Amino acid sequence: MKNPALIIIDVQKGFDDPYWGRRNNPEAESNITLLLSKWREKELPIVHIQHC
Repeated sequence: MKNPALIIIDVQKGFDDPYWGRRNNPEAESNITLLLSKWREKELPIVHIQHC
């Protein structure tokens, strides 16, 4: 890859409510944490985007 970057968009726990039913991605936060740690080890660019 010539210009790799990790882009993390709108990660939140807003839908962590039984009303919405069972999540299809219960490991999402831990997977994102793992990706972030590996990316930071390599000192590659990271972009966090929060939708308000």
